[in-house]
Amino acid sequence: MNDLDGLKVTVIGLGLHGGGVETVRYLFRHGARVTVTDSKPAHRLEKSRAFIAGMAEREAYGGHDDADISGADIVIKNPAVPRDAPILRHAHRIETDVSLFLSRFRGPLVAVTGSKGKSSVATLIHAGLLTSYPEARLGGNITVSPLTFLDDIDESTPVVLELSSFQLGDLPLCGSYSHGTALLTPSIAVITNIYADHQNYYRDDMEAYVRDKELIFASQRLDDVLILGTTEERWTRRFSSRAPGRVVVCPSSRDHIEHNRAIARLALDNFGVSGAGVDDALHAFAGLEHRLEKLDSISGVHFYNDSAATVPPAAAAALRRLGPDRTVLIVGGTDKHLDLSGFAEAISGAKAIVLLEGSATRRMIHELEAIGCRYHGPYRDLSQAVDAALALATSGDSVCLSPGAASFELFENEFERGHEFKRIVSRLRD
Repeated sequence: MNDLDGLKVTVIGLGLHGGGVETVRYLFRHGARVTVTDSKPAHRLEKSRAFIAGMAEREAYGGHDDADISGADIVIKNPAVPRDAPILRHAHRIETDVSLFLSRFRGPLVAVTGSKGKSSVATLIHAGLLTSYPEARLGGNITVSPLTFLDDIDESTPVVLELSSFQLGDLPLCGSYSHGTALLTPSIAVITNIYADHQNYYRDDMEAYVRDKELIFASQRLDDVLILGTTEERWTRRFSSRAPGRVVVCPSSRDHIEHNRAIARLALDNFGVSGAGVDDALHAFAGLEHRLEKLDSISGVHFYNDSAATVPPAAAAALRRLGPDRTVLIVGGTDKHLDLSGFAEAISGAKAIVLLEGSATRRMIHELEAIGCRYHGPYRDLSQAVDAALALATSGDSVCLSPGAASFELFENEFERGHEFKRIVSRLRD
């Protein structure tokens, strides 16, 4: 994989978040003959296509042609493409942007995964590293492909990678992966927590989901460290018994921001970075976009965008943090086959519950009605849901979009949902 010059490489899934774009740009810079194919129609990928103009020998949208796969020396798989997709059977060799990076990078690596909080923790660790290593980089699932900076770093540059279960589970498919030569060997691995997630993808197989998460530490060495932020004893016991290196468990906290800071501090301490500057960097972190993001206060009502809360426990945590009796909660969306038992009770203390339409919402309604909990909606239009929430709130209250579900029936993804919420709130100010 050290010589891409002249190889025919097909990128499956240009995507909307930049990963496919940066893969194409990297391949083009290194002389590969690139084909891009995506199941989405061309008009939905206009922004991404603009960034790769003139770089691909062929672009095919609205479906996949077997010849583009079977005729390629290497196929680059987007994480959103299912591993059992029939089109992959025609591939001679599969890679991902993460595997391309890992097969070339030999520097110090911190890898972070988890069901929730992994983006925040990865960002906090990176902020701490910058105090001692100004050249440190952050990439991965945080929507920054590590291929964007691979050509600009060397083996002395620390890198923090946020890795989803999809990205981790794809690694064994890759031609550059083998059990004899480990591809992912982070000196520090972090698992923030484990909740049921993506069970639509994993066909209701929680064990398969957790196994993918475990790949983050599976090839660590004896002197490497695994940091566990999970508060469930069963996962702590399981991961501790299977980790090759030393295991450090972060004490639990009801404040998720402080808990994320504590996890990051443990990772930094074990990396050898500490001091007042690190503390300042960690406390300066105000949170990421779409993660309990404070937007505005209008007529005394505070608005929070927590669109990245795509699992029920995350929505329940947001409600606890803001204070249930003063929070109007907007929930609902697309079903990921997650366990909703107990969710209705967890959010029943909210001042009011406003529902967005979706397949998960229909299940939420069943749970809410079973305990006699009132709700408003469901609304198909997010602006209608916001209007309803604002009408239910009084000065000093909070309106929080924390769906506890995916977004695909109404939006491309949770980020588009969050941006739309922010636009709606901004218009309320006008």
